[in-house]
Amino acid sequence: MKTFKNEKGLTLVELLATIAILSIVSGIIMSIIISSMNNTNSIKTSNDMKNKANMIMLELTNFHQTSKTYTFHQTGQDSFTITDHEGNQSTIEMPNYQYTITVLEPNIDPNAAGKVTVDLTQEEHTQIDIRLELTASGDGRNDEITVESTLARMTTFSVGESE
Repeated sequence: MKTFKNEKGLTLVELLATIAILSIVSGIIMSIIISSMNNTNSIKTSNDMKNKANMIMLELTNFHQTSKTYTFHQTGQDSFTITDHEGNQSTIEMPNYQYTITVLEPNIDPNAAGKVTVDLTQEEHTQIDIRLELTASGDGRNDEITVESTLARMTTFSVGESE
């Protein structure tokens, strides 16, 4: 029988071993890519929620510092309205987000319609502590963020100020 000394090519065992190693390596790489995509989405949602919470607090701060009185109330699970004494109104709507706003101090209870009225002619209302709870409901996850802040005004609204 003849033996060949200089054979070129791959055996079936070498080919199968190469395919198995490449499958394992590609599986690891794919799991890393999928994990990083999920983390990116989570970070994006978290940052988006923080931006929305900041927007709400900025709007409340603006009304608190410029109005004699203002009222805010939820008009749905994903929207609420702020109205000042002159009838200026701001409605904030955020689909896929649910939120609640609670006044912590001073104790300002909502009226029967769920409206909270802040009267800045009263000394105790010049500084109010607010809790905002924001929940993203969508994409199968329920991310939550809670912000507690103080809305402050240096003085009460006096009769001489422009209304």
